[in-house]
Amino acid sequence: MTLPEALARGVLLGDGANGTTLADRGFSLKPYDLANLAAPDLVRAVHEEYFAAGSDFVETNTFMANRFRLPAGTDVVALNREGARLAREAAPESGLVLGTIGPAGKPLEPIGSLPVEHWIDAVREQAQALHEGGVDGFMLETFTDLAELKVTVEAVQSVSDFPIIVSKAFIEDGEALATGLPTEAAKLMTEMGVVAIGANCIVGPQRMLDL
Repeated sequence: MTLPEALARGVLLGDGANGTTLADRGFSLKPYDLANLAAPDLVRAVHEEYFAAGSDFVETNTFMANRFRLPAGTDVVALNREGARLAREAAPESGLVLGTIGPAGKPLEPIGSLPVEHWIDAVREQAQALHEGGVDGFMLETFTDLAELKVTVEAVQSVSDFPIIVSKAFIEDGEALATGLPTEAAKLMTEMGVVAIGANCIVGPQRMLDL
């Protein structure tokens, strides 16, 4: 079953956090994405536990697995490809695997110093590796900057036609609601062809429903 087909059938249950679970299991290197290469059996076991607990999908352990957030010298392609492969191996026949991509971790130009084209190249590198590793789609999550989210979606779409879910983080929930930012984000993402949009992080659950 494809991701869009699964979404059309109703509510899907995802997994929980990879990083904190890996830390609970004794993995101490940061970012926790490094476990894909340093402790693959542990990563696979965590995915298996989530599926056994009832998850319909799991996210790859690759939230920070881009060239700007990994330690110098890390093989970005191998780490992402392995992250996808481990989740795929853990998945039952009906289980879905979403390739997770997080933000750059530093502001893009013109607000920051990271050139947009450099970030686009990094996203393409990560998305291509996840695609090759066997994901069913992508999860772009915890993006605070809508402009960064937009170029990230475009970068993923340039290397893969797999479905994309996006989940935006809203910093000032009251202001965001007053200015209609959630609606603006939803309209933009719909126009770009993502299959689902949500919100995560920063504000508590009591505000998420309003968002």
